[in-house]
Amino acid sequence: MNFLRTPDDSTAVVKIMGEFDQFLTSDPRGRLTFEEPSDDGHGKSQRPSSTSFAKNLNKSWSQGSLLSKERVKDVELIKSRSKIAHLESQMNVLESERKRARIEFERENGNDKLERQGTELAVMQNKLGDTEGQLENVKRRLSVVMTQLPELEQLRESSRTAEHRVKELEQKLSRQDEATGLAMAMQTQLTKYRELEKENAKLKDENHYYSEYSVLPIKDPFHNRSPAQLAQDVANLQKGQVVLLETQSELKSSAQIHETAYHRAVQELAAVKKESAEFKENGDRQKEVNQRLQRRLFLVTAERDGCRRILDTYDSSYSSNYDPHIHSRLQEAEARLKTCHEHIETLELEVNQKADETSKERLRANQLEVEICELRDNVAKQTPTKPADSALRTELEKLQAENAKLQEQLEIYEINKDQMHMRGYYDPTKTKIVHLSMNPSSVARQQRGEELEKLKKENECLRRKLKLLEEGGSSSNDTSLLSKLSPETAPSVVREVEDFKAQLSSAEMKNQRLKEVFKKKIQEFREACYALTGYKIDVIRDNQYRLQSMYAERSSDDLLFEDEDDEVTVEEATKFLQGAGIIKARDIHYLSEDEKEKISRESSEPLSENQEKKKVKEMTMADASNIQTYYKSSRLGIKDIENQMTEEELDQEKEMRRKQLEEIFKLLETDRDKYGVTTMDDLQAQMKLYSR
Repeated sequence: MNFLRTPDDSTAVVKIMGEFDQFLTSDPRGRLTFEEPSDDGHGKSQRPSSTSFAKNLNKSWSQGSLLSKERVKDVELIKSRSKIAHLESQMNVLESERKRARIEFERENGNDKLERQGTELAVMQNKLGDTEGQLENVKRRLSVVMTQLPELEQLRESSRTAEHRVKELEQKLSRQDEATGLAMAMQTQLTKYRELEKENAKLKDENHYYSEYSVLPIKDPFHNRSPAQLAQDVANLQKGQVVLLETQSELKSSAQIHETAYHRAVQELAAVKKESAEFKENGDRQKEVNQRLQRRLFLVTAERDGCRRILDTYDSSYSSNYDPHIHSRLQEAEARLKTCHEHIETLELEVNQKADETSKERLRANQLEVEICELRDNVAKQTPTKPADSALRTELEKLQAENAKLQEQLEIYEINKDQMHMRGYYDPTKTKIVHLSMNPSSVARQQRGEELEKLKKENECLRRKLKLLEEGGSSSNDTSLLSKLSPETAPSVVREVEDFKAQLSSAEMKNQRLKEVFKKKIQEFREACYALTGYKIDVIRDNQYRLQSMYAERSSDDLLFEDEDDEVTVEEATKFLQGAGIIKARDIHYLSEDEKEKISRESSEPLSENQEKKKVKEMTMADASNIQTYYKSSRLGIKDIENQMTEEELDQEKEMRRKQLEEIFKLLETDRDKYGVTTMDDLQAQMKLYSR
């Protein structure tokens, strides 16, 4: 077992070693006691001879040496036993301290957990108290609302009659609004219909024009058209597309303007509807007031007519004999009329007040109904005390689960702690390390450094030898050095080989990424050629190709080519294309039989890396000159096309190339790891490939 070392342990060992050194330096004769015979007379009488005396001396010396060895062994046994007892006592003390610390730690954790649970229970109890108070407030408000319910029912009955009348008026308004909306919709549809008729006429004209334009190449397929004319047609089409895009943007902007105007009109219509409703309410009120005034006028005129009749009768009958008693009765009647008028006015005022009060009560009734709905929703949402208890129980279960998790973590920590102590980790606050003069760790480090220096030197020598071997030059000194290679240097050579393999795999990955990038760019080039020339070539199967035009009316309008041994179909296709003005005679190149066999062999049986390297080394200057001539001829053809183009088209072409190069440059710069570009030199090399 590995025991912990303490400062007392190391000092005890030093003391024991010092006592042992003192024991060894002391005189063994002083340690040994020999009993001599006490009888002198007997010794004198029987004296041994010289030989017997020498033997006795030798025996005594041998016995003394044996006794000294046995005592040394006994001392060593005592030392080891004392050391073992001391270490066992230290182990027992440490185990007791560890158990005591674990018990205290568990007790502290339990107290902390109990305190946390107590605080959480107190918080939950406070929450329960708050919810109970809220429930009591809700119950009180419910009792108040229940007392106000009969009054609200009366107000509801009065409001129902008013709502019925309001609904009738709203129906009338909605009918009028529908009629106005239908009229507006019909007007807008008429205007749109006229605009659509105009647009339809324009589209028909354009369709007729473009159909005639598209039919021209079909009617005259053998019409010679140069690449410049084709480029000009493409430029014209692009300009037309730009014009169409501008018109589309203008139409979109006008549509947005119309939409904003429509939203504004909708908002204005809503405001007008609100104002019309207010005006209708005011009109209804004015109608009621007018009806009241008319009733009052009717009563007043009736009273006036009655008074005039009474006066006329009095004037006709009692003009001759005038009586003051009758005059007094007239005055009394006038006074009664005045009181009646005043009573009528007071009654009308009361009626007006009651109407205002009824309108206010309606508003209050609506507000109270909304409040009742809200209170019912709140009461339905609030749960009783049992769900609260269940929530507390769930929280307690969560706390218990967390407690179990923490205990498991604590046990794992203690196990890791024991393992760390077993490995030699220590606490610098509690333990101290005594460094000896002859420290084995420092000696091991020194030896390790020396071995590393030796290995570095051997590595440098091996690298030099490898370079010499790769270059192919080997002198007598080099061969002698190679012969002196020891088996100890083999691992370093294996490491170098592995490093070279890793570099080779990274180079292969880089080559693969470059191939992917080139494949992508070739696809983009094919798409650009299809967009510029209007013709696309697809490989159907082996030795079969399909040529399809962008301006074909149907997808089935295409030309099929087949590379056969007799080359009949290819020649017919080239004659047709040459007669149609699509290609020129100087651009046609037929492959020979040897070239065909070579291409088919390379396509069916791909070359290995070594064969490809040999092929590159064996490439002659003639092949290079042929490639250069092909490149020059292609550049001359591009220059002819550029000469036939106008300045504006050249500027557009340059701008397009510049944008493409900028996009490629950004892509390669941002995704360096993806495309295998690590340095600016690689990036510039790829840019040269794309800029040619």
